[in-house]
Amino acid sequence: MERLADWDSWKKLGETVNMKIRNGFVSNSSSSSFICEICGDARSGWDASPSDVDMEMCEHYHYFCSEHINDRDDIIRVDSPEFGECVSAESCPICNLLDIRESDLLEYCLKKLGTTESKTKAEIKEKFSNMQELRTYLKGKR
Repeated sequence: MERLADWDSWKKLGETVNMKIRNGFVSNSSSSSFICEICGDARSGWDASPSDVDMEMCEHYHYFCSEHINDRDDIIRVDSPEFGECVSAESCPICNLLDIRESDLLEYCLKKLGTTESKTKAEIKEKFSNMQELRTYLKGKR
């Protein structure tokens, strides 16, 4: 809720706030931030590795909170020449589709419907005049 309060404060001031959203590993100087690709939780520390902030990285560079691994005793670890020890693809909840990222879900739906993101955006803009109309449609019966 703290983030909402900060955002509301900016809105009251009439300020425009632009934020860059990054997935995975983000580094600035000697601080490191990691964003979970499953829940979006962001964790950071000075000169931190994922394990320093209770995060994991798999051999395919998926970053996720340690608690997203169901059985910590069965984790298979491999050595990455670039990053050292990391979780194997067999133990990664993203690689095994135990958790499906929103970006993958969107890409799948667009492909299944035979459309693109830009075509879908154009259709939404054509059908609805504002966000409230779109939200009403989305919350309606399917």
